[in-house]
Amino acid sequence: ARTLELYDEAARQVALADRLVVTKTDLADPAASGLPGRFRALNPAAPVLTAVQGDIDPAALFGAGGRLAKTADARAWLAADAPTAHGHGHDVSRHGADIRAHSFRRAKPIHAVALTLYLEILAEHCGANLLRLKGLVNLAQSPDRPAVIHGVQHVLHPIEWLDAWPDAGRDSVFVFITKDIPGSWLECLLDCVEDEVAEVLARRNNAGKEGD
Repeated sequence: ARTLELYDEAARQVALADRLVVTKTDLADPAASGLPGRFRALNPAAPVLTAVQGDIDPAALFGAGGRLAKTADARAWLAADAPTAHGHGHDVSRHGADIRAHSFRRAKPIHAVALTLYLEILAEHCGANLLRLKGLVNLAQSPDRPAVIHGVQHVLHPIEWLDAWPDAGRDSVFVFITKDIPGSWLECLLDCVEDEVAEVLARRNNAGKEGD
């Protein structure tokens, strides 16, 4: 636990992990050091496993990936990484002031072009500090089938689609774990991208009408 407090890279690796394994439990009690609690604070979505004298079931180590399998799991999948505070957008520290969890919602459907540009900007300019991103997005082009987004640092997985919304809610939900990226900036960036895309589309629409 002391290493996590002293070294940012150690905390970053914990935040990035899909599974966490505690070893050398025969030499020291991990609970006494508060290690499992620190793991859960940095990465509540990752199961904390224990290897006894280096022995652990290999099946427990593979097939994680943080991906969403079924529509019914969608809300729990998002909540696993989300901050526990309530409100439109919230930002919770998980390691001093550096690693933070932030989530926010959008009631208005998002244009597919705006979402694509937003994700590209995040991956290109913030990848090193984008420890985890996941979301359930209401796209204007497909309001009945939510888009599932998931990425780690510079790697953003292809968008997947659920067959239906998991419940009556239709808001887009974004959940981030980041290092040194203010949550307000993440929201403002999406606002700016949406405004820019809307302006371009409006100009094209007006130009088309004038051409008629």
